[in-house]
Order: sequence, then structure tokens, then C-alpha cells
Amino acid sequence: MKRRPAVNIASKLYQRVAAFLILCASTLGLFVFLLYFFLNSSYTGQILETSMGMLFRGKIGFSRITFGPWPSQIRVHNFFIAD
Repeated sequence: MKRRPAVNIASKLYQRVAAFLILCASTLGLFVFLLYFFLNSSYTGQILETSMGMLFRGKIGFSRITFGPWPSQIRVHNFFIAD
């Protein structure tokens, strides 16, 4: 049975949209994965302590940062302020 041109166009459009959605989802997943490890690295602590040290007198620190189950919920563990 011969395929009609409209079916060919629809199937190509479906493939392109599906590929685009998969690419977007994998890029977003990679971004969340990298953000999670960056927030828990020691480099992030140094950056935040340095930037907060310029604003406040004393020492401000924390042990780690977590987020989840929703990405908008961020928790700072073992936060301390020393004079």
C-alpha cells in the first residue's frame, strides 16, 4: 500500500517533535544533576562564605546545601554564625 504525502509529513513532524522533547528533557536533567553536585561542593561554601563575609562581621558557614523533592525547596544544613 502506498503512503500518502500527508502521512509522511505527519510522521516526520512527530519524529522531530519527539526528538526535540527528548533532547530538552535530557538537557534539563543534566543541568539539575550538575547543579546538585555544584551546590554540595566545597567551592560553593567558599564562595558563599566569602560573599557573606563582605556583608557581615564575623564568620558565617554551613556544612552542606540540599534541595528537593521539588527544586524550589532548598535547605542549608548546620548553618552557623560566629562573632
